Amino acid sequence: MQKIFENWNSFIKEGIGEYEINVLLRYETDASVYGDIMDKIRAIPGITIVKTSEKTKRLSKTAKASVLSIRFLLQNIAMPDYATFLKTKLASIKDNEGDRILGVSFTTFPKKVD
Repeated sequence: MQKIFENWNSFIKEGIGEYEINVLLRYETDASVYGDIMDKIRAIPGITIVKTSEKTKRLSKTAKASVLSIRFLLQNIAMPDYATFLKTKLASIKDNEGDRILGVSFTTFPKKVD
């Protein structure tokens, strides 16, 4: 019985983990990414850290882009399902003035953080 318990504990630890992924966000020029939008991203279930990993770039008169490094906890859900959930949540975010995210794409595969 003790051996089963030890194996079960290692199984639980392997299933739950922190991962990191880079996300390219395209958003309206006037959007408040470093305030409102990052706060709303941090409020998504499982997200632990959000920071920029590259300098913001202007794409056109109406759009900018930033690459964000997002850390999240993966619990009781498959990675593809969480990725779809995350992409949908990110695409629906607006800042307090109504400026929105225009596009979301992952630039790296999720990697486990030790």
